[in-house]
Amino acid sequence: GTPGTPTSPGLLPPAYNIQSQDSCIVRTSLEQGNGNLYRSIVLTSQDKTPAVIVRAMTKHNLDGEAADSYELVQVISEDRELVIPDNANVFYAMNSSANFDFVLRLRGSAGRPVQLRSRCSSTLPRGPRHSGPSPRGKVIL
Repeated sequence: GTPGTPTSPGLLPPAYNIQSQDSCIVRTSLEQGNGNLYRSIVLTSQDKTPAVIVRAMTKHNLDGEAADSYELVQVISEDRELVIPDNANVFYAMNSSANFDFVLRLRGSAGRPVQLRSRCSSTLPRGPRHSGPSPRGKVIL
């Protein structure tokens, strides 16, 4: 081919927000810490969720952590998200009409730490009260 000839469509490099035949670029961030730190990774049509999580964790220097303690979530909009199933083919499971922005989230955090905090504090004061004098000792005949 002469220089300057565009490559055939099958050989397009992966692009952000565009799915070519079998690959695209997605941005991943961590829910913990600074969610504005994005790392781009290439996603191919062969990639299953666990492999994508591992690749994103490596980019975010989380190699030492267990990949299965994280889940992959696509951010659709301010108030909508799509949790990618554990063994899905991410390329097909993701919403290709939204931004290709994903968050690595620790499982069980559900993105609502406020609830967790209130649940812990509500169980603490109640404990001693239960072990107090039982109401049955005060039966009035």
